[in-house]
Amino acid sequence: MCPLLFLSFPLGNPMTQVFLSMERKAIFASVLIYNIIATNGKFEWFEGVVFLGIYILFGYVFLLIP
Repeated sequence: MCPLLFLSFPLGNPMTQVFLSMERKAIFASVLIYNIIATNGKFEWFEGVVFLGIYILFGYVFLLIP
């Protein structure tokens, strides 16, 4: 990510690290959910399905945001 960030400026299409409020909330929620699920030290298949469902929900929410 970092090399792409620095390479984007000379190419004329700068990629800034400014995140919208919803993006910050999604990152925080993802980290929080991961920490809650990962505290037991092992993953089951159902926890992976839960992660996929959450990320699909995030994608749907971002699709609806103008």
